[in-house]
Amino acid sequence: MKKWRFLAPLFQSFFYGATSALLFATLIGAVMSPAPLLYLYRRQGIKFLIIGFCAAALILGLLNRHVTLPGFYFLLTGGMLCCLLILLQRKQSMSTVILKTSLCLGVCLFLVFLGYYEFDLETFSLHIVQYVEQSRTILQTRSDFSQLVVQYPALAKFLENPHLFSNDLLKQVPGYGINFILFFVMINTLMLRKWKPELFSKNENILMWQVPDVCIWLFIACLSGVVLGYHSWMIFILNVLRILTFLYFIQGLAVIAFIFQKRKLKTFVQVLLLFLMSLITFPLPVSNEGLFYHVVLNIPMIIGFLDIWFRFRNQMMTPKRSPTTP
Repeated sequence: MKKWRFLAPLFQSFFYGATSALLFATLIGAVMSPAPLLYLYRRQGIKFLIIGFCAAALILGLLNRHVTLPGFYFLLTGGMLCCLLILLQRKQSMSTVILKTSLCLGVCLFLVFLGYYEFDLETFSLHIVQYVEQSRTILQTRSDFSQLVVQYPALAKFLENPHLFSNDLLKQVPGYGINFILFFVMINTLMLRKWKPELFSKNENILMWQVPDVCIWLFIACLSGVVLGYHSWMIFILNVLRILTFLYFIQGLAVIAFIFQKRKLKTFVQVLLLFLMSLITFPLPVSNEGLFYHVVLNIPMIIGFLDIWFRFRNQMMTPKRSPTTP
């Protein structure tokens, strides 16, 4: 009977490991790939977490014989899990854990990326060009190809000049990469905090989180550089703006979630409204050069910016004074 009891968590390890592998294999769901293993950790502990992770890596190896997919899984999911478990040996605030984990994961990925291409970014650029040319060949076989080009001018630029696309993308990799790592770590750490809150310090309300005030001056300095036309600094400015707008996006989500909580909306309704608000975007052109020289704003980002001055959450927490009668 005891042997069968041991097999139950073992089967759970393979099940959650397979779920994690399939999420990562879809690429779109890769950002959620650590979640099943973190849930397994909550239920069965670290030993079965390791078994589940090994099962996931094995499944990815069988799905894709090339080392790329399992390798990225080891780096992203495995690296984040290792950092989280090491940092959570002693209780820390969630924001501290996210910052340290993102920093460690970012440095590791950067070094592995440079090592893989032997510090030669031209090889990476050629791979992107080949991918664009293959995509163009596939798209040209479609009957509505000419309509797509007219409907989406950016697609036409993307297909006409693969080298321009590759060069522009390489210049924007730091901003996009840092934002992805921050989002990847943040969303999985949030779920772990919900499942095992005892691992974190209790003196932090995540709905009250806000970007440090010094960042607004950095944001104003970047916008000033755009207005004054410092073209030699434009790549650096764009990457910094992308990171800052993402941070204010997170602050805006916290503000909206705080308001929803005050209104006592159901969780499903909150998630649906937040998702829809994030889809409503406002492109902010920074330069007419290249394909990526713009910053996209959405409703949570704008609310995050406005919260710097209006402090919506503080106003809602301040009790209203009742009028005094003479």
